[in-house]
Amino acid sequence: MPSLSMRNEVNLTVKADRTVLVSGPALVKVVEGEVSVLGAPLNFEDEVKVRKGKSLPFYCSSPAKLVLNCGGKPCFKEVEGDTIPEDWKETVEKILVEAGIKNIVIMVVGGVDTGKTTFTIYTVNKALKQSLNVNVVDADIGQSEIGPPTTVGCYNPKKYVYDLFYENPDNVIFIGSITPANVQSKMIKEVSNLCLNSKEGFNLTVLNTDGWVSGEDAKKYKLEIARNAKAEFIVVLQSSEDELLLADMFENNGFMVFKVKASPYIRRRSREERRKLRWQSYHKYMKNSSVKVLLLRNIKVIGKLWRKGVLLGLYDQDCRFLGLGVLKDFDKDRRLIRVLTPVKDNVKVVEAGEITVEDELSLPLNILKNL
Repeated sequence: MPSLSMRNEVNLTVKADRTVLVSGPALVKVVEGEVSVLGAPLNFEDEVKVRKGKSLPFYCSSPAKLVLNCGGKPCFKEVEGDTIPEDWKETVEKILVEAGIKNIVIMVVGGVDTGKTTFTIYTVNKALKQSLNVNVVDADIGQSEIGPPTTVGCYNPKKYVYDLFYENPDNVIFIGSITPANVQSKMIKEVSNLCLNSKEGFNLTVLNTDGWVSGEDAKKYKLEIARNAKAEFIVVLQSSEDELLLADMFENNGFMVFKVKASPYIRRRSREERRKLRWQSYHKYMKNSSVKVLLLRNIKVIGKLWRKGVLLGLYDQDCRFLGLGVLKDFDKDRRLIRVLTPVKDNVKVVEAGEITVEDELSLPLNILKNL
C-alpha cells in the first residue's frame, strides 16, 4: 500500500444504518459503534487498510465514530442503508445452510466490475461467522487478488477478510496468461482439480471467476469449468444481457442458479486502472527479488523464452511450483539466463508465459541494471 505519511485525517460521526464508502489509499479506524465491512464485524480500535484503486464499505448499524487517514484529499462518501444488496444476503444465507449439511462448491460468475470479488469476500465472512471452514479459489487470472496475475490462487482464511490482496495464498498455480480465452484447457484442468481437492476438506469452496462472459466461447468455457469442478451452485451477478444468457445456459444444463443484481456501488474501471491494479500485485510479489543465474544445461525449459521481460513460472525437480520470475537476460554464448525472482530455492524447470512485464516493473528492473 502507498505510504500514508502525508495524512489527511478526518473524524467522522455517522448515524445508524448508514454506510461510509472509503476509497484508497486510506486507513480507517473504529473509535465507537457497531461497524462492519463486507459482513466482517470490526472491534474498537481496529484499523483497516484500503489500497489505491479500491474502495470498501463501512456499514454502521449503530451510531459510530470513525477516523480516516487518507493518502491525499478526503476519500469517502456516506450513503443511507447497507450497500450489500438484499438478494446477496438471501442467497448467501441459503448457500450457508447447504454448506452446513455437506461440503459444496459455489461458482461466482459475472462480467467485469460487477462485484464478484466483493460477493466472494462477503460470503467468506458470513461463513466464518458461522464457524464454517471455507476456501477460496481465485480463477480471475487477469485481476487475481490472492496470487499475482497469470496465476490461480487458493486461500483458506482463518480470520475475517477485507481485501484478499493482503492475504498470503496457500497454493498458487502458474497459468502464464491474463486472458482465459488463450488458455482454456489449462484453466479448466487446474481450476477443477483445485476445487475437487478443496471440496474434500472444506465445508464451502468459493470459486471466483474472470469477467469473460460475452460470446459462445465464454459461455462454453464457464460451463466446462462448472461441470469439471462439480459446482453445486452458480451465482450470477447480472448487469447485462450476457449474464442473463449465462444464467439460462447454466439452468438448461441442470445447475442450481442464483441470479443476483450486480452491486450498484462498484465503479467500472478503465483498462488503464485495471492495468495499474495488476502491476500493484506484481510489485508486491517481486519486492524482495534478486537475480538468479540459471545454466540451461541444468534446467528444463517449457515453452519459448521469446523476449526479455517474459513472465516465468519456476519449479523444482519434482515440478512443484516455487514462484514467478521475469527473464532479465538470455546469454546465448554462455548458455545461461538471468531471472529476476523472489524464489530462493533450487530451480530445475522454467515455464515461459505469454506476457511480458518488463516495462511495467520498471522499478526493480531499473535497479537491476546497475548490478
